[in-house]
Amino acid sequence: MHLPTFFEIFFKNKEKTNLNKIKEVLENLGFTKNFKIINVVGTNGKGSVSNYLNQGFIQNNISVGLFTSPHLTKYNERILVNDKMISDEEFIAIAQKAKDICIENKLNWFSMLYVIAMLHFSNSNVEYVILEAGIGGEFDSTNTIDGEYGVVTSISTDHLDFLKSREHIPVDKSGIINEGMKFFMPSILDEKDKVPFRNKGAIELEIIKSNYQDENKSLAKQMFNQITGKDIKEFKTPLGRTTVLKHNQVDIIIEVGHNEDGIKRSFELLKQKDIKYEQVVFSASKDKDDSIVNQYVDEPFIWVNKGPKPKPFNEYKTKGKEIKDLEAFIKTLDKSTLFIGSFYLIEEVLKWIEQ
Repeated sequence: MHLPTFFEIFFKNKEKTNLNKIKEVLENLGFTKNFKIINVVGTNGKGSVSNYLNQGFIQNNISVGLFTSPHLTKYNERILVNDKMISDEEFIAIAQKAKDICIENKLNWFSMLYVIAMLHFSNSNVEYVILEAGIGGEFDSTNTIDGEYGVVTSISTDHLDFLKSREHIPVDKSGIINEGMKFFMPSILDEKDKVPFRNKGAIELEIIKSNYQDENKSLAKQMFNQITGKDIKEFKTPLGRTTVLKHNQVDIIIEVGHNEDGIKRSFELLKQKDIKYEQVVFSASKDKDDSIVNQYVDEPFIWVNKGPKPKPFNEYKTKGKEIKDLEAFIKTLDKSTLFIGSFYLIEEVLKWIEQ
């Protein structure tokens, strides 16, 4: 069974799934919580911080599960145990077992993935599980089972189609904090954004402003030490975060800055690291504000991605030239190129480079 085909059933449900329904599904499938949970929320940086925490556990020989989203090449990337992706066989075996009850309880595709991940982690007897939230916090699927630890990475505008208003975003994300949780926040959050977290007893970690990668590393390092008393010895930057690859003897830089704040941080980091490029390809989803791009590049190429919410070319605020055939564009590249924006753009770039 091809996994994307399997999930077509659940893609049809675009609504948020009731957390009690998810809990009921897990209970009926015999789920046992035999690990400690670390919840990670935030507008940007939560994928990186989740990955850095995972690296810390691996380096210190502590068994760990990691649930992140989205993926870059295949669904299995979202569910790791001790840095190893869930196999297709394991994925499908759990999914087949869970399919009927998930349909009966009207779970959406993200909630279905979460159920598969939690059952896989329980079966794997890991000591810790890191759960990166999808959207928000309080009503996100990853808030179904209370966690022992948590962290917020950043707060900015995103997913307003779900999160009501900019002012409500920190309130929603702080909703993941339960009474017994040890929760962390970075000192560089805006003071007004700290309030709902501080009111729930969050521990503030001192972060020196530098660039988004170093800030995420510092946050993960301090948090990991607080949880385990151990250190993260080295950091491997996740794929898609200012990754430089070679193709046709030219540099390809891929960067998943997919919302206004993420785009700004990405261009600032590229300048700080003196990473050069001759042209830019950008892609955004329909719900993202792309107006900031022309502050950094006059006329990028624009590609309408193949994700679930593609932004039509005529709705872009960014002024640029449309790419009709991304495959042909990549195959004939003769200039160093920055690909930035939607995960769906980076997924396509990696696919064609691999081929």
